[in-house]
Amino acid sequence: MKSSSIFTPILEENLLTIHLLQYPLQSVLIFLLVSLVILLLYQLRQVQQQHELALDELRTRISSDLHDDVGTLLSGLAMQAELLELSPKEIDVAKLSRIAEMSRTAMSRMRDLVWTIDNRKGQWKHLIDRLYEHADDVLGPRGVDFELQLQGVDQDRSLPPILRRNLYCIGKEAITNVAKHSDAGHVKILIRLKNGRYDMHIQDNGHCSLEEDRRSAGLGLSNIRWRAKQLGASLSFQNGQGFGILLQRIQMTG
Repeated sequence: MKSSSIFTPILEENLLTIHLLQYPLQSVLIFLLVSLVILLLYQLRQVQQQHELALDELRTRISSDLHDDVGTLLSGLAMQAELLELSPKEIDVAKLSRIAEMSRTAMSRMRDLVWTIDNRKGQWKHLIDRLYEHADDVLGPRGVDFELQLQGVDQDRSLPPILRRNLYCIGKEAITNVAKHSDAGHVKILIRLKNGRYDMHIQDNGHCSLEEDRRSAGLGLSNIRWRAKQLGASLSFQNGQGFGILLQRIQMTG
């Protein structure tokens, strides 16, 4: 009984020491846990803000595209229809043809706009299919061959919407230019992955009759320059055996 009374204070003192040693450790763990939760909440908020900014940018771009492209075309259609209403007894074949052309263009641009924001079409293979589809519509009736080659590109890999949109618009512009301004019989687009960056080379085997001072406006090269800038890529035009467009070191961000 006596020895038990001797060990009791010693045991209580040891338990108190252990408790004191554990308490700071628990405090540190709680502090770290709270800090981790705060950090996670901050990161989630940052992601949410970036997502909201991306949505705002997307809404702005869609609104701008609808206003600039489709809106302008629809206004033209309305004007042409009003002109026909002024002379309903006369059949103006040229005006009717113009209305039909503007309608087809409006529908084409609307389809392009919907395609560029469709998340289900976000892989390289979808971009390739879209370029082939446009080339078939524009170059096919003129008997112009179209070829698209890939080097080091995974067709199943996703690409950012801004990259998909700008590459498609550049390719579409080049294909349309061949149909309207060139006597080429063959058009080739090469997309390759090199040192972590993408290059895009568009080349035809014809020649353009437009004068140099009219080339930029006639071929829409200013739009291509603007889109290359959006992609952070270097751009050059080549006049050798045909007309070529070369984009190098295209960034994958965006």
